[in-house]
Amino acid sequence: MFRSLIIALFILSSVPVIACTCAKDPKVSKKEEITEKYKRADVVFSGNLIKKEVLNKARKRSSGDPVRYTFEIIKQYKGSFSKSTIEILSEASEISCGYEFSEGLTYLVYTRASSHFKGRFPQLVDDKNAHTTSLCSGNMLRKKVGKKQQRILKRLKAKG
Repeated sequence: MFRSLIIALFILSSVPVIACTCAKDPKVSKKEEITEKYKRADVVFSGNLIKKEVLNKARKRSSGDPVRYTFEIIKQYKGSFSKSTIEILSEASEISCGYEFSEGLTYLVYTRASSHFKGRFPQLVDDKNAHTTSLCSGNMLRKKVGKKQQRILKRLKAKG
């Protein structure tokens, strides 16, 4: 029995694991990092999360399933808004590089127009170019955004 357990552990430990990582180049300055994330995003805003909706209602779920987040926009840094709210999608878990937002908190959010979920979940995602975000996009709690980052975002917004 003990021998079988050791063999099973050896086999399982040799299986490659793919994990989400947001590795940063230590040579890149904070300003360059923020600027790059800003440039990659289509929409950057700070807002209150007012609703979180798990879209896959089936019994069998995955960490890569989409979750729809509805934000009340407080401040816009990039993109144009016709409403005071925005809906964005992300994977359900950080394991699949999703960003897990909590209702009632205020965030700085970077999103991109993407059809990422459309192919896998056409019945769940109405918009073929929904706004999506991930663990590596640069999202953070608004209270953790420093003054330097706020200045950089204001300058980037002013540049257009």
